[in-house]
Amino acid sequence: MSVIDHGGRKLARLTGCFLLAALLGGARGAAAQVVISGTVSDVTGTPIAFASITIESLQLATASDVNGYYRLVIPEDRIIDEPVTLRVGQLSYRSEAREVTLDAAEITLDFELALDPLKLEAVVATGATLESRRERLGFTVSTVEGELLVETRETNVVAALAGKAPGVWVTKSTGDPAGGTFINIRGFNTLLGSNQPLFVIDGTPVSNNSDYVAGPRWVSGPATQNRMADLNPNDIESIEILKGPAASSIYGAEGANGVVLITTKAGRRGLTQVTVKGSYSWDEVNRSVPLQTQYGRGEDGAPEGQPGVTQNPLDPRSWGPELECQPDCVMGQDVFDH
Repeated sequence: MSVIDHGGRKLARLTGCFLLAALLGGARGAAAQVVISGTVSDVTGTPIAFASITIESLQLATASDVNGYYRLVIPEDRIIDEPVTLRVGQLSYRSEAREVTLDAAEITLDFELALDPLKLEAVVATGATLESRRERLGFTVSTVEGELLVETRETNVVAALAGKAPGVWVTKSTGDPAGGTFINIRGFNTLLGSNQPLFVIDGTPVSNNSDYVAGPRWVSGPATQNRMADLNPNDIESIEILKGPAASSIYGAEGANGVVLITTKAGRRGLTQVTVKGSYSWDEVNRSVPLQTQYGRGEDGAPEGQPGVTQNPLDPRSWGPELECQPDCVMGQDVFDH
């Protein structure tokens, strides 16, 4: 009899365990997901738009909207019993992190971020595949955001850097619209060699030089454009400028004159954002020069093609014999035949 009672008690205990597990499982199953929501603002209560909200351990992220509101959904298969770290950050603000236990279906967390005018927590690129927080660097790195480049309305990226970073001297080589732009970081290092910094786009070194194109002997060559003008400023996310020994320690002799690290825009996780920019222009002729049809090609009245006669457009004697078809003839094949 005692054995039967013992077995009955054991069966009852097992049945109770199964029922408790079923109840717990049903309660957990009811919370198929966990939603963390709240607002992000500064110390004055102003909403911070497009702040990043991440849980690195779960590889989840979202961003706040224009009103500072965010909503992060954690699927059932990502829910764990251990506390996770929720980090909120935005450029020019100090990031804030809190530990959260995913034990409820709805969790509300509001954040107030303090200003970071020196951007010490910003992640800056110091070389190919090398990134670090600014506060941990032992040297200065000047950062120029892509929005500042676009605001200058310059089509040349190098020209757009003028006045944007300390120790960086930018000047145009000529007043010609097609002229190139010269950049120098912390003065000249050589009298005979190049003083131009090294340009690196997304980890790839590129050349900013252009070959001089010579013209005829009586015409000077056209103004040469630096090749960084081929890069659209609207495609640039940010520019980091390394100076002096900091650049040489990473890029060697190539970085002796400094390094300009250009990071282009790329897709990222979070709220979908689209930027559209348009422009238009028109030209108007304010003065027209009438076409000369009285004289043909030649030099000092002699037709072109005779020995010793070569046409020089800039020579005041650049005129040939008088054309027969004038004064009321129409420019046509009869004129070109002369």
